Amino acid sequence: MDIENSIMATKQGFEDSFSLGDYYNKQTQDEHHLKNILDFLPFSADMKILDLGTGSGYLSFPIAKKYPNISIIGLDIVEKALEVNRFKANEENVQNISFITYDGVNFPFADNEFDMVI
Repeated sequence: MDIENSIMATKQGFEDSFSLGDYYNKQTQDEHHLKNILDFLPFSADMKILDLGTGSGYLSFPIAKKYPNISIIGLDIVEKALEVNRFKANEENVQNISFITYDGVNFPFADNEFDMVI
């Protein structure tokens, strides 16, 4: 299987999981796990963070809400997940977060553009 077919198969698998809604959310909503991650990461003011494979925004949203001076870009291959995240960010008035579609091959950012990748 070539890289493009592999990416498409992976994308389809995530799209299928995401379409299951509550099942997908339950898999990515472990509060204890989230707290451990957030307590471990060294955040500072005015950071620019890339959430690579953001999915449901499991990490992006809590960071953006806790640190309003940090800019976060969530990148994912699943457009439906990004649409839901954009809607949620708008509804919850989270202004320091944005979501971008990634094709899995062509990385849309320059080297060293981010202070942290999660």
